[in-house]
Amino acid sequence: MNKKYRHKNIYLLGGSSFFNDVGSEMITPILPFYITALGGTGIAIGALSGLREGLSSLFKIFGGWLSDVKGKRKIFVFLGYLFSIISRFLIFLANSWQAILAFVSLERFGKLRDPSRDAIIAESTSHRGKWFGVHQMMDSSGAIVGTIIVLFLFWKLNLNFKTIILFAAIISAISLIPLIFVKEQKTRAIKKSLFGGIKKLNKKLKYFIFVTSVFTLGNFGLYMFMLLMAKQILPEL
Repeated sequence: MNKKYRHKNIYLLGGSSFFNDVGSEMITPILPFYITALGGTGIAIGALSGLREGLSSLFKIFGGWLSDVKGKRKIFVFLGYLFSIISRFLIFLANSWQAILAFVSLERFGKLRDPSRDAIIAESTSHRGKWFGVHQMMDSSGAIVGTIIVLFLFWKLNLNFKTIILFAAIISAISLIPLIFVKEQKTRAIKKSLFGGIKKLNKKLKYFIFVTSVFTLGNFGLYMFMLLMAKQILPEL
């Protein structure tokens, strides 16, 4: 694979991340309001936050391990995005807060794509800091655009939750198109146990993971509860 096409891979993956994040950030800010509208309480919103963060981390570990064992990358990236898209359409069809929790959990299964996607990026360049930064820039741009769109649709056009979620799911589906043109390098399958590599991690990295986990627990569910509080303080919104 020539150098020019390897960098094209990164732009294509960045495009997929962009459209997926537009859809994701259109749904995330309205989820706490949607749940409360369907009769859910603070416990339901806390459970939602826990499921989103916890399952996301678990599926990333599983996705990375499975990708190494099978020696495949692109298929797991594609399946990850596909699961997320299908789940968003199911959230659109949900008529209870319990169903939303179930479908959000299924949506997190799509996070198995992240390790395989990052591996393709790493294999596509020797200047990893620069090109991971390019990908992250495209990913974050999608989050910003999605937030702006949902603000406009929800607070300005007064569209209902289901309509916004449907729009978000349709936009997310565009993320599959760039993946068609991604080319992966042949990768040797690595036979290893799921948690076998943890013991080999650098001690400093283990410490970093531990500290990050503590701060993540401190941030547990804060975002969604802050949205609900903002709604109470500014009811005219």
